[in-house]
Amino acid sequence: MYDESQPEPVIEPETENETKIHGYDADANYHGEYRLDKSRKFKNHFDRLSKHNRGLNGKWFDQAKKREVENLAIFDIAASRVELTVYHHKVARQEFSRVPLSKWSSPNGIDTFLSAIMICAIILKKDPRFSREYNTDRKDESQDELFLELMQGLPYRKKDVRSCYQKALRHVRWEPVDWNEYINP
Repeated sequence: MYDESQPEPVIEPETENETKIHGYDADANYHGEYRLDKSRKFKNHFDRLSKHNRGLNGKWFDQAKKREVENLAIFDIAASRVELTVYHHKVARQEFSRVPLSKWSSPNGIDTFLSAIMICAIILKKDPRFSREYNTDRKDESQDELFLELMQGLPYRKKDVRSCYQKALRHVRWEPVDWNEYINP
C-alpha cells in the first residue's frame, strides 16, 4: 500500500510516450558508431524514437499542442531569468497556460516572452510574503532588480509593456492563501 509520507513509487514512465526503451543490451556498443544491425548511429536512432514519441517526427502531430509546448518552454526561460521560487513557478505556469496569446499578441509589440514576464510579475505582486515587484508605473529605483535588468535588455516599447502588464493583471485569478487565517482562526 502507498504511504503518503514516502515518495510515490514510479512504476511506469510519466510521459505520453508510446515507445518504451528498456535497459542496456550487454552485446550492444552504445558508445560505438553504429548499432548491431549497422543501420544507423545510436544517437540518431534514439533521437528519432524520442521525436516520434513526442510527435515531432512527421506532419501528423497536433500543431496546437506543439505550439503549447514551445510557449511553455518560453515561459520556463522567462521564469528562470527572474528566479521564481518553485511554488511561484508552478502557479505562474498554470496562469500562463490559460493566457489567450493569440488575442494578446500584436505584430510589433506583445509577444509570448513579454506575456510570460508579466505573468511572473503579477504572481509575485499578488503574494504579500515577498517584496519583489515589477510595475510599469513605478520608478526604476523601486523595481525588482531582476525584472528591471531583464526588461532593460529587451527591445519592448513602454506602451506595449504597460499594455501587457494591464492585460496580465486582469487575467491572473490566483490569490495567495492567507495561512494565518488557518493557523489562528
